[in-house]
Amino acid sequence: MFPALYSEYTIIGYEDGIVLIKHKRLTGVARTNHIQKGQTLQEMLDEAPNANTSEAIGHVTKFVVGTDWESYTEQLDFYFLANGVKEPKTKKAVLLTNLPVETYQLAKYLVAPAQLKDDAITYDIIVERMQKQLKPERSALVARYEFDNRARNSGESVSHYVATRKHLATECKFGEAMRTECLRDGLVSS
Repeated sequence: MFPALYSEYTIIGYEDGIVLIKHKRLTGVARTNHIQKGQTLQEMLDEAPNANTSEAIGHVTKFVVGTDWESYTEQLDFYFLANGVKEPKTKKAVLLTNLPVETYQLAKYLVAPAQLKDDAITYDIIVERMQKQLKPERSALVARYEFDNRARNSGESVSHYVATRKHLATECKFGEAMRTECLRDGLVSS
């Protein structure tokens, strides 16, 4: 057995003369290197890609139930873009391995009777169905009520108040001119 001299690598198994080594620096997508019996860990490290090309840019966080699903998947898409992840199966695997159990179970229910492992169930299908479930389209009437009744809190900065009202306005289904006018009126009256 080869000694684990470098903390970035862990020996995860030995079978038929091949030592399985797992690289720990990558987040989300793991890579495993194989070395032949008799090859030293140092020789394996020398043949590994250099650190600048093998490290992931950013990291994937677990989805937290109750947070904004759309923002989570948007950030995940940026992670895929930054790291050159284009393979749909890899995207699906990264998404599903970063869901808490209850959210994973929800995803299973939303694709039933198919199974998540089926090739027909793609990353995009899962994201779309979860979006419909976790962030259903709100009534414009309710959104406008919340928008109209959002008052500036004591001690709240003007920039934070405006940003909050802009966010609330996105679901009100205002036209651009009406949106601008309502935002201005709310700022003047606060």
